Amino acid sequence: MSIVGTLTKRIRLCGPGLAAFCTLLTTLGAVARLRPSNFVADSLFRLFPTEDAYLMLTIARNIAMGRGMTYSAGTVPTNGVQPLTAFIEAVCFWVVDGDRTAALQILLLVYTAIGAGTAVLIYHLGKVVFRDTAYAQRAPLLAASAWWASPAILYHSMNMMETGLYAASVALVTLLFVRKHILDNGAWTLGQAFGLGTLLGVTFWVRNDAVFLMFAVGAAHLAFFHGATLRRRLLECLVMATGCIMVSLPWLLYSVIGFDSLMPISGQSQMQGGSIPANLMTLWLSLAHYLTLATAYNSSMSGEILITSIAAMVSIAIGIRVVRQQFPTATLLKMSLVPILYAAGLIIFYVFFFSAPYFISRYLFALSPFVVLATAAVWLAVWQRLPRLGGTRLVVPIGLLVLFCGGGLGLGFAPLPGALWQGTHWVLNHVDDQQWVAAFQSGTLGFFHDRTFNLDGKVDPAALVARRAHRHHAYVSTLPAVYIVDWLDLVDQWWTQDSTIREQFKWILREETANLGILLRVEPNTGPSSRDRRSSPEID
Repeated sequence: MSIVGTLTKRIRLCGPGLAAFCTLLTTLGAVARLRPSNFVADSLFRLFPTEDAYLMLTIARNIAMGRGMTYSAGTVPTNGVQPLTAFIEAVCFWVVDGDRTAALQILLLVYTAIGAGTAVLIYHLGKVVFRDTAYAQRAPLLAASAWWASPAILYHSMNMMETGLYAASVALVTLLFVRKHILDNGAWTLGQAFGLGTLLGVTFWVRNDAVFLMFAVGAAHLAFFHGATLRRRLLECLVMATGCIMVSLPWLLYSVIGFDSLMPISGQSQMQGGSIPANLMTLWLSLAHYLTLATAYNSSMSGEILITSIAAMVSIAIGIRVVRQQFPTATLLKMSLVPILYAAGLIIFYVFFFSAPYFISRYLFALSPFVVLATAAVWLAVWQRLPRLGGTRLVVPIGLLVLFCGGGLGLGFAPLPGALWQGTHWVLNHVDDQQWVAAFQSGTLGFFHDRTFNLDGKVDPAALVARRAHRHHAYVSTLPAVYIVDWLDLVDQWWTQDSTIREQFKWILREETANLGILLRVEPNTGPSSRDRRSSPEID
């Protein structure tokens, strides 16, 4: 039977109403992802890429132009990037000779394809998870199409970072693992164990917190003795670990030899022991948005937060009931142990050891393929209990479509703060290409103006050293930067606290409405070049 015939048969089994609803969701998701391809360049650049995405895009473009994995016009070697995604993006830049607009148009197609692949993986994972339940035919299709169309998912899967590819990789690893332990009764060959280990190593190249997924897979594999002895399971885990190490080792060696740490500097820059209460609050809101799927996370909208939280708690209560009714305990454990252990690792690490609550939603995005399966089961359970009279049931799909359209089609959706773009536009209109500028928020600016220094240490090792030593002001004084361009409140704090900055720079723009501040160096700096900064005594 052809693929089209098989798909048609499965959709027919789901019933015409659900099939039509899922078709509308699939169409909506495709339109939401691809419509920026016809936008003018400014809208194309603003809709999906985030500030941190522009850091990665800049490094990818440098790779494509023969500068290697560098920042600041190719003068600063870095490992502050997730390598596999950077290489994929570099290919897109290489194809169009570094043209920024053309490369992003290609990347729209690339990330749309990755999102579609993830939806297919969710569908197949759902077929395994729900295979012996009342939701076997409907939940997988609903979960896949809802994930694909959700505004909460759209924001992260199209952000021009590793997030979308990482979710796909995690879903693929989990699907292969669960299939073997449920459908094949846990019988593994050593070749299959090595293959899964290799895939885990590739996932590490996508994002290095895949170490938590490695631990989860290994621990779950040892926990399931059915079909093998403990000695055999230990051997299989050893073979998996060998595959992981072989694939991961080149990137680890690059980081250790070049940057004296296994963790990329982008991760080190966030490990400041931030506010645990703020991280916990953002953790709950992020998971709540993945449970409800209706809107993208916005911490400034208190009404949305309240409604989403209530909806999430109701979903959890219904989900617990569905699980108790539909799944035997042993089967549920086999399906859920990897996601549970993996989620525990991510949550503990990012809540207790990271200081970036505003990024937690992105850090946990790889859990969304698992969460959406539970969401689909909850929706179906609610749907079945609604009365059939008077079109009452239509309220649910129509309401979801309205929410998904409102968030997914944008309605003014632009994730980047205006100050980042106004600062970039000011530099492009007033600063010569050969002049250096510096910024903490250097992603957008550095993508369009090559000669940009990164001050927050995400991609510049010397800036990270200065930041940790609380010598940022002395560090900036050694740079040949003519301008400092950043948020007004941040620049103003520098100006107020340090006499060196006041002596060397003067204000030329204070835009309170846009939160944009720009300083101009009073006299040209002839201090160390960007290549010499690591040996500067002010930093060491």
